[in-house]
Amino acid sequence: MRANFIYLFLGVSGAFAAFSSLANAEELVRPFATDGCTFFVNGTLDQPELWKDCCLEHDLHLWAGGSTESRNRTDLRLRDCVTEKGQPDIAALMYAGVAMGRHSGVKIPGKQWGNAWAVPAYHKLTLEQVKLIEADLPNYEIPADIEARFIDAIENDVE
Repeated sequence: MRANFIYLFLGVSGAFAAFSSLANAEELVRPFATDGCTFFVNGTLDQPELWKDCCLEHDLHLWAGGSTESRNRTDLRLRDCVTEKGQPDIAALMYAGVAMGRHSGVKIPGKQWGNAWAVPAYHKLTLEQVKLIEADLPNYEIPADIEARFIDAIENDVE
């Protein structure tokens, strides 16, 4: 009986250790992807891609993840970006949409916060995670100004 308990304990401990090391593995598991403004238009009839770059930057942050505070800043940045394009009413609508999506039980695949990682979660990124993200960025066609703002934001939100 005691031997069975010891084997059970060792088995559970081993499984926990394996899971812990897997959950903490520092590697990107999903490439970055964007579809522009998910389930929303990318601009006006006259300017069909007017705020698409705002959504691209928002998608970069969704992919990388980070702290709850970082998520709040990311959603506000989307709102402010669209407002700066001269569309404050659209910006308010988009902000309400991402806020509802954040609290919804139904998640859009690839649009969860921190979806680059095996276990998306709200926590500050590690320096190693930031370096992995930065090393992966050349694989995508991201405008230099958006990439620079994104890198600056994630580098300033490291644990």
